Amino acid sequence: MKTRLILLGVLIFTVGIGCGNRCGHPGAVTFSCKPVDRGTEGCRGSPDPAATSGRDDVFPVGCRVEFPECLLAYPDSVKTCDCRKLTDSEMPLWWCPV
Repeated sequence: MKTRLILLGVLIFTVGIGCGNRCGHPGAVTFSCKPVDRGTEGCRGSPDPAATSGRDDVFPVGCRVEFPECLLAYPDSVKTCDCRKLTDSEMPLWWCPV
């Protein structure tokens, strides 16, 4: 029984590594707009924690970003986020539906 559990663990780990390599991080982030001046109101950086592009940029409200979601069950899925300002008193934030 112990050997089966160890083999199962190795199999899951191997599949997870294989899936992660197909994910496309980093560099697979696509923005629908260009960055604006830093003093302009907008979303800061990228909502993708693995992104190497757009980290220090500001993107205007209405901008959309797409990047690989890296789910084990769906390795080719894409996450879409929009820069939104929900109320007049709040700063714009990346809104990423689940």
